[in-house]
Amino acid sequence: MPLEDILKGIKEKARASSQDIADAAEEEAAKRVRAAGEEGRDLARGIVAEAQAKAAAQELVARSRALSQARQMVLKEKQDLVSAVFDKALASLQATPPAEYTDVLLKAIVQNASGGEEVVLGREEEEKLGAIFASLANQELREAGKPAIARVIFSSGSLGGGLLLRKGGIVTNITFPAALKKIRDELEIDVAVLLFQEK
Repeated sequence: MPLEDILKGIKEKARASSQDIADAAEEEAAKRVRAAGEEGRDLARGIVAEAQAKAAAQELVARSRALSQARQMVLKEKQDLVSAVFDKALASLQATPPAEYTDVLLKAIVQNASGGEEVVLGREEEEKLGAIFASLANQELREAGKPAIARVIFSSGSLGGGLLLRKGGIVTNITFPAALKKIRDELEIDVAVLLFQEK
């Protein structure tokens, strides 16, 4: 066999072998591309699902916060309205005409004094009650069969209406704010029900 034929055979085998290698490499590359594409799609689906789950959780948290804030705002508004009712009651007590106001305070003294107390009134009461208030209080106590009070003094500040009875280090608070606080503690729920009951 001539050398030319041998070389020609080697070339053909080399071509066929290189074509087989190229075909195999192309097929392997296509397999890898398909596998990478499938892996990428799986990864993308996982990322999308995770993002959707996070978004749903964040939406749930945001809704929960919004509902909580709305409830807090409604509750605060209701508390403010209840406070306004009691503030109005206090203002009404403080605006009582002088004669009625004097009667209210005298009744409070007769009911709570045992004798010898100092009656402490707010500075704004001095003009409203006048200088004869102490003698009126003692007269009412005598008529009720009780000992007289020691004296009436006016504090340097406001008590918000009403009075304090002071004796031996013990103070009995009969001010309007204290009385309304006690009433509020007892009636606040009832007032809220009246104001906000469902129709």
